[in-house]
Parts: sequence; C-alpha cells; structure tokens
Amino acid sequence: MNPTSASPGRMHNGLLYLLARSPFQALQQRGFTLIEVLAALTISMIFVSLTMQMMVAAAFFRSKGGQYNQAFNWIQQDYEKVFSKATEYENSVTPYSSKCLATTPDNGLAAGFLNDATLGLGGTAVTLGTTTLSGKSFTLTRTASYASSDDPYRLVRINYAVAPASGGAAIVSIDTEVVLYAGFKCPG
Repeated sequence: MNPTSASPGRMHNGLLYLLARSPFQALQQRGFTLIEVLAALTISMIFVSLTMQMMVAAAFFRSKGGQYNQAFNWIQQDYEKVFSKATEYENSVTPYSSKCLATTPDNGLAAGFLNDATLGLGGTAVTLGTTTLSGKSFTLTRTASYASSDDPYRLVRINYAVAPASGGAAIVSIDTEVVLYAGFKCPG
C-alpha cells in the first residue's frame, strides 16, 4: 500500500496505534502525580529541617566556644600575674633564700610563696572574682598546693576553675605548675 494514498481514516487509526504503543509519551504530557509532588515535598522538608538543626547546633557551639575562650583568657591574665610573682619571690636574696635550707615542705619556698599575702599567692584557695561571659555570670577560683607537686619545696601546683556564679559544673578547669625562680639559686 502506498503511504501517499492513505485515506484520512487510516491515518487517524495509525496515530491511535502510535499513541497506544508509547504510553510514556502520554505520561509526559499529563504532568506530575499527587504522589510524586508529596514525595518531593517530603524530601524538601527533610532537607530544610536538617539544615535548620545544623544551624542551631552551630550557633550553640559558637556561643559555648566564645564562653570557653573568654574564660581561658581570664585564667591566663591571672596566671601571668602569678608567674610574675613566682619569678620575683625571694629571688633578690643573696646568696640564696633561707627557705632553700628547709627540712620539710611546709618551710620551703613553695609553702612561703603560697602563704605570703603580699608577695605570694595569699592562700591555698582564692576566689578571684565574678564576671559576665557571653551574657552569663561566672566565678574564677584558683586553688594552689605545694604538697601534691613533684618538688614540694620549689614547685606550686595550681588549679583554675571557671564555674557559673549560681553554682554548677565548671566550664573550664586547668591544672598547671609554677616554678619559683629562687629555687634555681638553692645549693645542690
């Protein structure tokens, strides 16, 4: 049969046949189904909610990081004062401090530095004040001891703790040791 001689009725049947053979072409022309739209919305909402959770967590950690950094700087300021005092304590005595000859740690350089209110630390536990860090009130406490150090005659162990002023666990707690420079002048 010659295609140019096809009647209009036959051509119409041929188009119906082509449409019936390619159901995907027919689906593409109808648009999205309700289930497809709901699935896309569900996936979008999951993505948005996860993104929001990550943004909230990032803001929380940024706030805590700022508090931690401010607390650490506060501790460092006091430590620099303590270090300066430890450098100068009994260092100008010649030939060396009489505390170098102590027979017990309670009479040594570390004990003298710890208990000297003017030139030393002024006691074992000292509350150094209260300040506001990232909108919350905190207290800095310094606890010092010579008995628990490696060299109880010349070494002072210090613990710093920054805790909420209203009570609770410390947000920063740092242990360090300070060497008294006068100890380097002690004999043997």
